[in-house]
Amino acid sequence: IAKNGAEPEAKIEGFIEALARLRDQRPWFPPLMMREMAAGAPRLDPDTLMHMKGVFVAFASILDAGVAARVFRKVHPVLAYMTILGPMMMNAVRERAGAEAGRASLPMFAPVDRRDLVSHMQLTALRMLAKDQPR
Repeated sequence: IAKNGAEPEAKIEGFIEALARLRDQRPWFPPLMMREMAAGAPRLDPDTLMHMKGVFVAFASILDAGVAARVFRKVHPVLAYMTILGPMMMNAVRERAGAEAGRASLPMFAPVDRRDLVSHMQLTALRMLAKDQPR
């Protein structure tokens, strides 16, 4: 995504779509990663950490390209990454928790359409990054 010739905004949208696809393809991943991170990441081996680094570096390069193109304001890449990744992961574990028996009627476990989630997160990310955003 970071290396394709798309505009920075489209790359951010693609990054979010890719996160949603990952969750669809590997529903076990978000709860596993959240538990691992909450425990201080004791089982993340060097190869996995290098893969995670690659994803983050690619994301940061999208931000840098947006700043260079004057369509994104300068933001801390870790904060931007967590602003996008955190809600996506949390929604996945929320859905998993809501699937337990007797929880379907609880409002915090109400279903959220995948397209609505992706669209919301894309809009949120683009507003966060917008060049003319007040600080």
